[in-house]
Amino acid sequence: MQCLVTKQPYEPKLGKLAGSQKYWAAYLPFISDITNGRDLTGSLEAMWQSFQKRQADKRITDDGGVIVEGSAKQPTHWDFRAEALKAYAAYKYGLTFPS
Repeated sequence: MQCLVTKQPYEPKLGKLAGSQKYWAAYLPFISDITNGRDLTGSLEAMWQSFQKRQADKRITDDGGVIVEGSAKQPTHWDFRAEALKAYAAYKYGLTFPS
């Protein structure tokens, strides 16, 4: 997030991912693409696919008692992480995204 805020190039360095980390990691290439001025098409799609997979994951049954990210049992209809990142990118970098 520091690189996103300071407009410094960012390249994710991911180790072995466990559990829900595999879903969250999909947002890092998007941040990398923004900070490096690259095309966002692929990373936007990867975030969407990751969100859809989480929504279908039947192993996720509870997020500490509060389901905010969704799961197969309690799906959500919007990806708050992606929307927040896109809103920040629009504000800080002047980027636009389709609705």
